[in-house]
Amino acid sequence: MVQNDGTRTSGVERLLTVDEVAERLHLSRSKTWYLVSQGDLPSLTIGRSRRVAESALARFIEEREAASRPPVDKKMAASDSNSETAVEARHGATEPLG
Repeated sequence: MVQNDGTRTSGVERLLTVDEVAERLHLSRSKTWYLVSQGDLPSLTIGRSRRVAESALARFIEEREAASRPPVDKKMAASDSNSETAVEARHGATEPLG
């Protein structure tokens, strides 16, 4: 595995405790345990300990970010680009200087 700074590490990914995950997400320990117990936040059990892979945490965050973005209205996006074209047609498209 290659780290962000370009150094190589063993192929083992860093595993986080539930407390470390709670701290990174700025959530309470109980809320984090709830997410783990419901399967919303994938984890693995080692003996009696629970761990969350950094990649699982990253995916969890990315999924939540994607879900919280407003959907793109394709009609609005098309009308915006059409209105820009209409404005250019009315006012004459400007040519680059030079």
